[in-house]
Amino acid sequence: MRQISVLAAALAIVVGQAEAHAQIGPALNFPGQCPTSGIQPTPLPIVRNVAGTTSAVVATLAAPANGATNYLYGYTISGVGSAAAVVPVTISGILNGSIVVQVPIPITPGGVVVSQSFGIGISANGANTAIVLTTTADATATAIDVGLYGCQY
Repeated sequence: MRQISVLAAALAIVVGQAEAHAQIGPALNFPGQCPTSGIQPTPLPIVRNVAGTTSAVVATLAAPANGATNYLYGYTISGVGSAAAVVPVTISGILNGSIVVQVPIPITPGGVVVSQSFGIGISANGANTAIVLTTTADATATAIDVGLYGCQY
C-alpha cells in the first residue's frame, strides 16, 4: 500500500499537480490535520521551522522513536537580503532517494517566499527515519527561514 502512495505522489509531481506557490508559512498549506489511515487512525502532525543567515540552512522532521513513519506534505523557504540567492533545495531521507530542486530565486530587499505543497504525503525511506531539507544562502543574506510540515503514521 505504501508503494502505491509513493507512486501516486511521484506521478502527481510529474504531471504538475505539485506546483510552487507564493504563500507565507506552512499554515496556509497545512491545516495541522493529517489524513487518517486504517493503519493509524490518529496520526501526529509535525512542523519544523528553522532560521539561518548564510551557508547551509537545515530543517529536519525528526525520526520518530515509536516505529512510526514520517510523511512530508510540503515546505516553505523565505528570505531577505541585499542580493542573496537560495539554491539548491535538497530533501533527503525519503523513499527511493533524495529530491533536489534548483530554486533560482534572488532575494530582493523586499524578500521572497517559495512554498511547495504535495497533494499526497511523501514517505520517509523507512520507519524511525528523519526527513531533512537543506538549502544554502550566500553571504549577502540577512535571514533565511525554512519550514517543513508533515505527519507521522
